[in-house]
Amino acid sequence: MQLHENEEINRQFIDIYGLQDDLTPDVPLDEITIFQQGEVTFNL
Repeated sequence: MQLHENEEINRQFIDIYGLQDDLTPDVPLDEITIFQQGEVTFNL
């Protein structure tokens, strides 16, 4: 869940570099790579 909470860091980088038109800081849980590798499981 900490990885998902790190979206704030993504938001800051996007703002600093003016990438609002190119990127979004919102990352769905099913797109977080560590979850896709089966190393971590989570229950929603």
